[in-house]
Amino acid sequence: MVRHRSISSIIGRPSRSSRPVSTRKNKDNKTKVHCHCNKCNGKLVLKRTKLLHESASGLTIQDTGNIQHNEILSSVNTQREGRFSANIQYDEDQFTTPDIELRQFSVVSEYQVSRKRSKRYKNPQIEQNDTSDSEDDRYVEISENSESSENSDEYEPSESIVAFGEKYEDYSSPSYESRQHKPKIIDEKFAWILLWIMNFRIRFNILETATEALIKFMKLVLTEIGGDEYCQFPDTLYVAKELLSIEDQFHCFVPCTKCHKLYNKNDVVNFREHNRSSIMKCNHVEFPNSNRRNVHFCNTPLSRMDSSETIQAELIFPFAGIRQQLDVMFRRKGFKNSLRHWANRSNFDNILTDIYDGQVWKTFKETPDQNSPNFFRPDVADSNLGLMLNLDWFQPYAGTAHSTGVIYAAICNLLRDIRFRRENILILGILPGPTEVHLHKINHYLASIVDELASLWSGITLNRTYECYEGKNIRAALILVSCDIPAARKICGHVSALVSCHRCKKKSNYENSQNNFAGMDDMDEWNVSRDLAQHRENALGWQRCNSDAARKRFVKATGVRWTELLRLPYFDPIRSLIVDPMHCLFLGIAKWIVKRIWVDEGVLMPVDLKKIQRNMN
Repeated sequence: MVRHRSISSIIGRPSRSSRPVSTRKNKDNKTKVHCHCNKCNGKLVLKRTKLLHESASGLTIQDTGNIQHNEILSSVNTQREGRFSANIQYDEDQFTTPDIELRQFSVVSEYQVSRKRSKRYKNPQIEQNDTSDSEDDRYVEISENSESSENSDEYEPSESIVAFGEKYEDYSSPSYESRQHKPKIIDEKFAWILLWIMNFRIRFNILETATEALIKFMKLVLTEIGGDEYCQFPDTLYVAKELLSIEDQFHCFVPCTKCHKLYNKNDVVNFREHNRSSIMKCNHVEFPNSNRRNVHFCNTPLSRMDSSETIQAELIFPFAGIRQQLDVMFRRKGFKNSLRHWANRSNFDNILTDIYDGQVWKTFKETPDQNSPNFFRPDVADSNLGLMLNLDWFQPYAGTAHSTGVIYAAICNLLRDIRFRRENILILGILPGPTEVHLHKINHYLASIVDELASLWSGITLNRTYECYEGKNIRAALILVSCDIPAARKICGHVSALVSCHRCKKKSNYENSQNNFAGMDDMDEWNVSRDLAQHRENALGWQRCNSDAARKRFVKATGVRWTELLRLPYFDPIRSLIVDPMHCLFLGIAKWIVKRIWVDEGVLMPVDLKKIQRNMN
């Protein structure tokens, strides 16, 4: 006997819960498709099962392209008839995809699209975009709650396919005016004293407080000796810089503390709302192609207000243009001759003594056409520059954890003994702390640098150089990225080095709760260079992902993220990324691993070493 403990049953009134319960059963909305593998032979299975069977049997998209294409059209027609209004018109031509689109669809549908959530009371409003002429159609799914599907452990491909336009995350930097070099107008009476103090400071790396104390002491000495003649001598470092026309060449941007989107400092500090100073918030959208009903803005405060109601930015990103720094360098005496030294050196075929002996320097072309002349030639040795990019973090403060990063570039045309001197280094940006930038968010800082590199690749004209008073045309190309392994993977858009190699298809084995790259028996299978075209295609596929969970699944499958360096048409993130030379070569880590672990422990035999050498040759 069932005991009724509700209030209605006690007082004798009919209970509302006694209404007949609906017997309608939830139908399984999962659409099944025909699987043509050897095991199923055309049986109806879930799309997820079909993809697993195809990957296990080695079938390619080209083999089953027509079948899959017809199933996609039938699925769209089914959804169109069952769920959408008859007033919406579709053109089947927009779903006609060439082989490359089918290949992209197989990757995006498996790793990008979140699971379908049916809507009970509303028909979704679909905005139709004409993408019939685009070769990179993106297919995503409309879901009611994307967050719940992102947190799901299992993943099922989408059951409804809708074509959308290309909407990528915006990494563009704020606009800024390039600063031109101004001629110095110096009072000759005591200018030589100030120049000596500044050179003394640079030579011995003296702090600003010590330099200012030296300037004040020098003024006391001069006024005691010369009287009122030296009363105009500066007594602060700031006034000394003004007299020498030394000004800060950095552009200051304000990054968001959460998403790292950049904003102009003046816009943030002078932001006003309702005719009063106010805190500006970040309006960046990380996933503009998200399935959410409302656009999700970052809304992180970019500044703070102190007790005096003064607006101060939370973080500052100093950025220096490459063009203005090259303009200063080319005005120095002897700089042009230093750029030409490599054209007069002896060439070696089988010995690598410098970057000029490598194949990148010898075969780098001016245009994508392989028949075009080489970019680095003796006749343009001082006007076509090769740049090497570097990024590293350091601890500026003692006793506290605070990481500050510096992005800088070296000019490979220069002699090796002067290439890394302070006056020859291009400081591109200083990444604010207190922690390192997370993975792809570094693209916000790379965007302004890539804009400068793109203009240098097209060619710029310097107004004046030391030898050419009428100006000089120069070009520059980023040919090398040399960082430690974590920083290099961030810049070039590769997955972590604990997962796979960025040059070949070797992947780590997860054994004993750790990643390792053991196993040389299948070397012929994974010792294959990665394809640049496939890398760029996967990077675009990563941009099409509409959630953070989809991006993680995509990276797990392909090992590729988007990097702003791919906007440079000539840049090869596979070939141009070198092994960390400082840790692997100068500190002897690579030699220790090969000798003490692989050779001494019997992992590699002489036969294996000879085989590796043949593959390297």
